[in-house]
Amino acid sequence: MATKSSFLIEELCCSVCCDIVKDPVLLKCSHSFCKVCLQQFWEEKSSRECPVCRKKVSMDLPQNLALKNIVESYLKQETESERAGKSEARCSLHGEKLLLYCEDDQEPLCLVCQTSKIHRNHRICPVEEAALYLKGELKTVLNPVKERLKRFTKVKQEFEKTAEHIRNQAQHTERQVKAEFQKLHQFLNVEEEARLAALRKEEEQKSQKMEEKIETITRHVSSLSDKITAIEKAIHSEDISLLKSSRNIKERAQCTLQDPQLLSGALIDVAKHLGNLKYRVWEKMLEMVQYTPVTLDPNTAGLLATVSTDMVQTQYQTVGFIHTLEQCLNSMQTVGLIYTLEQCLNRMQTVGLIHTLEQCLNRMQTVGLIHTLEQCLNRMQTMGLIHTLEQCLNRMQTITLPPVFRARFPHTNRAAENQAQHTERQVKAEFQKLHQFLRDEEEARLAALRKEEEQKIQKMKEKIETITRHISTLSDKITAIEKAMDSEDISLLKISSQLQYNEIILVGDLN
Repeated sequence: MATKSSFLIEELCCSVCCDIVKDPVLLKCSHSFCKVCLQQFWEEKSSRECPVCRKKVSMDLPQNLALKNIVESYLKQETESERAGKSEARCSLHGEKLLLYCEDDQEPLCLVCQTSKIHRNHRICPVEEAALYLKGELKTVLNPVKERLKRFTKVKQEFEKTAEHIRNQAQHTERQVKAEFQKLHQFLNVEEEARLAALRKEEEQKSQKMEEKIETITRHVSSLSDKITAIEKAIHSEDISLLKSSRNIKERAQCTLQDPQLLSGALIDVAKHLGNLKYRVWEKMLEMVQYTPVTLDPNTAGLLATVSTDMVQTQYQTVGFIHTLEQCLNSMQTVGLIYTLEQCLNRMQTVGLIHTLEQCLNRMQTVGLIHTLEQCLNRMQTMGLIHTLEQCLNRMQTITLPPVFRARFPHTNRAAENQAQHTERQVKAEFQKLHQFLRDEEEARLAALRKEEEQKIQKMKEKIETITRHISTLSDKITAIEKAMDSEDISLLKISSQLQYNEIILVGDLN
């Protein structure tokens, strides 16, 4: 019998895979093979020939229906034989069929075992009855396990959505932070340009005023030079000519011009442009922002409320922004990306962005760009460069009026230009410090945001991994129970204790 069975199996096997043929195809040479095996063989050999006789074959691969039916019948018969063999399980002690089941010891029994002292006074029932009762219990236990599996699967999906939401939330917040700091940089650029424009306008006005003053002084100097030349020429002329023209000469010698005075405020008002510059810019910057003592949290705003981008306003809507993720998000704590006004002020004082007016003036005096009008006049008097025309005529001396004011006013004009250039460099340097402060603050806030994102993403990954392990455990338990319920009664009863005390162990809660 065994020889016939072996011969039959050999005839039903594929010559390529040496296993029972699947989806058999018939070649013209009458050999049959698995369709997949034959195609793989041809791909490896790069030639279409029979694996057995090596004959060339065509592209047509008709299905061998006769062989297919024989294989299906054989496999069906083998399955039934295995089931029959299992159903006729026998007692290992007495060799009798296992027809009874001991509920106390939870094991199948034969008729001889029932009468033994070991199982005397035990609760005994037929195998079919015990198996039916056990399957009912397993179904009752299986339903909660399946419900638990559904909940774990749903929570895993929510955690995955939460992780994606955290990434989107971090990206959106980063864009908002950059946009806010961009506004601050833009404000500084506009403010810097306005202050430099005011400085250049003042320089232009005072330079124009000095040019007009220089032109007036130049005309006066030219007029005085002509009078001096005429008087000197008359002095060196003949006496008769001098006497004849004496009245005319005296009239021309009369000078009605007042002594020239240096302009008050001719230099650039450096204190106005640099005094407490950072503080005044920061004070003006406060006008474009509004401090709110309460900051709304979008993560806990509720299902039907949305929070504005500045976190100070909220409105209700019909569809929740976060949906079922609210409980998940509530468990996460923020890192503290919001600083109070007091903290900002303390930080600005720490980095030294505020200088008092006294400090600014002390620095300006050190550079030596400001001289009072009194100091300028004193210096000019000590140099002895001013002589009135009346003194010259009384002394009757031949002198040349030095171009004091002609040289002095251009010097003042150049000082104003140098002063304006130096002030412009200082203004730019101060605004550069403010820009650098904003860049450092922006980078610190973005770093804190990225750190929080990384921590919460890592926390969500750990949660998802834990949930995934629980889901795998529950799936394995459900598969084992369902497989046991589909098995033979004897097999089910033999593993009943394992199913009751090992398989039906529920995993922990979703926390």
